[in-house]
Amino acid sequence: PALYLPTRTQMVPELQQAQALIFVDNLDVTGNDMASLVNVAPKCTFILISTRRATTDGKSLRLQGLPDSDAVGLFEEKIEQALDDNGKQDAVQICELLKGSPDLIIRLAIRGADKDEAPGQLLAELKAAGLDDKALADLSTAGLNPNEKKLLAFLAVTGEDPVPMPIIQARFPDFDVAAALDHLKSMHLAQSHSPRYSLCGTLPAILAGAWDLRSAQDDMLQTASSWLSQQAPSDA
Repeated sequence: PALYLPTRTQMVPELQQAQALIFVDNLDVTGNDMASLVNVAPKCTFILISTRRATTDGKSLRLQGLPDSDAVGLFEEKIEQALDDNGKQDAVQICELLKGSPDLIIRLAIRGADKDEAPGQLLAELKAAGLDDKALADLSTAGLNPNEKKLLAFLAVTGEDPVPMPIIQARFPDFDVAAALDHLKSMHLAQSHSPRYSLCGTLPAILAGAWDLRSAQDDMLQTASSWLSQQAPSDA
């Protein structure tokens, strides 16, 4: 049947005999949960991709950022112009400070293009601000209006998990949510999983480290609970 879901009791014997290479992206479990995931299929090889430090007995490999040439190419692509030699040198320093992170490079380049700032100006700002979560949050959200920042905080509560559009609209009925999301998408701050939305790349972790999200967490719980309670079951 199309909606058939096997039980754990039915799945485990099959998984224990399976032999496969399994990629798990955006892994968000730790400790015993991660061990259980791996042990349920002992004949499989797992590649677990996560922003968290691994806690299994497997080999950990920290992914490196882009090499300078690719990083600068990405920077030029996002500002939509070729840089001269001086501009490229500034861009190299920016990308090295950002450790070659594509996500951060894209976000800073778009911000520079939006404000018509040269790479040298962006480099000076980056050196002055530093690279902790608060500094990166300030650089990423500079120029946003209060409603857009509230929207970012609301989405940050769920980390990398997308939030349905009706829940977002239920929380913010007093401004144009669609227009705000479009602007955040253009700044590489939010992304669409139509009709759901989440923050881009490393931004959830940055905002969680820089902002007090407790009020937003309460808002999310209250809004999601209220919205779900209003969803009447479909008639058979």
